[in-house]
Amino acid sequence: MTDLPEIEKAIARQKGYIGASVITFFVYWLFYLPGLIVNLLYLNDAKKTAKIAGQKPAGYGCLVALLVIGLFPLIAIILVLVFFVFNTSSGSAPFVYTLF
Repeated sequence: MTDLPEIEKAIARQKGYIGASVITFFVYWLFYLPGLIVNLLYLNDAKKTAKIAGQKPAGYGCLVALLVIGLFPLIAIILVLVFFVFNTSSGSAPFVYTLF
């Protein structure tokens, strides 16, 4: 990678993602999947900015925290499906059938 001009590095150091974090939070609150997509897009842009600036921009940690918190329900649903719904090795009915 070629050496970037100092002005480009200075501009990248001034960029922040606090507003993007607030927008991402509200999009998560309204719609889960678009919120996840918006979070990944902003986080990718923040990583590029951090690479140019040589330091993490403001709001970077908040985007990471939103991603971790946002992925928790998805991981929980997958674990429930794997351990309870698709677990037929015990010879009994799957967990979902025992609810009714």
